[in-house]
Amino acid sequence: AGVSAATSGLTLTFTWFNLLATLTVKAPSLRSCADSVLRCLPSLVDALQQAETALILLAILLLVVSLPPNDGATPRRGTAALLLALLALGAAIAAVDARAPCSAPSLAAAEALSAAASAIVLLAFAPQLAE
Repeated sequence: AGVSAATSGLTLTFTWFNLLATLTVKAPSLRSCADSVLRCLPSLVDALQQAETALILLAILLLVVSLPPNDGATPRRGTAALLLALLALGAAIAAVDARAPCSAPSLAAAEALSAAASAIVLLAFAPQLAE
């Protein structure tokens, strides 16, 4: 009963992947914020919404693993490993995009992240769709 740590982790993961993909393809808009935040904000509303959703899902995941039945060592270690992996992936994508914004490698990474997010959504919600 209750919310599972696995479902919360999968939901955070596909949201994070989508956020990274969005930020990767919006690199020019992000760079324009250095000149005028108000001018660049409208083109970044979707990224801001995804970031807000990721933060909320992170809070939910941390809450889930702090309460029974998910408050054991295994769910907490799994959550810590997931969060480290997501941060490492974010750093790697940022490094690729910083080196060559909107280049073929960064856009390929964004496409791969979007495809992975779609696969995770199917994995996370297939049991509910089957019912």
